[in-house]
Amino acid sequence: MAALFLGSNLYLTFSKKPDIKWAERLNLLLGTLLCWNQIYTASFLNPVGLEGFFVLFAMTSLSVVAFSYRRALQVIAVQAGVGIVLPWVADLFFNVLTGREWLYMFSMETIVLACVVLQTAVAWFKAQFDQEEARRLMLQEQASTDPLTGLRNRRAMLEQLQEAQFEESCLILLDIDHFKKINDQHGHNTGDDVLCEVARVLQDHVSDPHQVSRWGGEEFLVLLPQTTAPEGLRLAEKIRLQLAEHDFPQVHQVTASFGVSDSQPAEPLRAWIQRADQALYQAKRTGRNQVRLAGEDADFAVSTHKMPLKRSEGH
Repeated sequence: MAALFLGSNLYLTFSKKPDIKWAERLNLLLGTLLCWNQIYTASFLNPVGLEGFFVLFAMTSLSVVAFSYRRALQVIAVQAGVGIVLPWVADLFFNVLTGREWLYMFSMETIVLACVVLQTAVAWFKAQFDQEEARRLMLQEQASTDPLTGLRNRRAMLEQLQEAQFEESCLILLDIDHFKKINDQHGHNTGDDVLCEVARVLQDHVSDPHQVSRWGGEEFLVLLPQTTAPEGLRLAEKIRLQLAEHDFPQVHQVTASFGVSDSQPAEPLRAWIQRADQALYQAKRTGRNQVRLAGEDADFAVSTHKMPLKRSEGH
């Protein structure tokens, strides 16, 4: 039983993604078995059997730290009952205590009470820490998330770009074509819906949603780690076609212009982003709804296919 307890606690300590519910059930089962063993010891042997309580205390201490506050209090309550109440109940029925043993019992129960208080304090402080950590993570998530689209915001993406610029990576900068006209003709609520829909389309084309960010206004930036320029171009073209074919509510069709740039050795982050921005500017200047690679000939666009624009209802 001790080996199972030790294995369970080692699992909680070293596993990257432990199954907390499974570990809770196992520890409660083992704790119950230990309690029954303690009942037998305290009832039919002698008060010295109370020392077995400290085995129970040691084995469940990590469980108190690992589990929820509510479950920790349940474990502590069981231990308090076993360590404090049970010996007196056993003496009431079996009269196993002598005068000297009564003094020993009081001294042992003082230690037991101290153990229970210690575990309760540890569980409480752990619960407070968990609440503060959850609050910190929530604030951190809010500070790095665009409130409208739910994507990473510019600040969070800049941190990711700083890590990715020293390895082979590619970024795609895109801007929704004629977005001001969408707001003017259909209202800002429709414009917000378009931004959210574009965000969903972009996230569908990447493995990690955190690779997509709202860069500002109607601009989006997609970071592609361990991606070459040709691979980035292919993905940008795929996204361009998907957006052009997507049926947006009220607006029906939305297109975007794309600038693609790959990271260069020893290139500052600002220069990497600027090259993508210049490529995007070229795509806008030469007709929109196309993909440009940073540094390519201004007279050549990677994709120049134009889809016929669908007319909105009533326009």
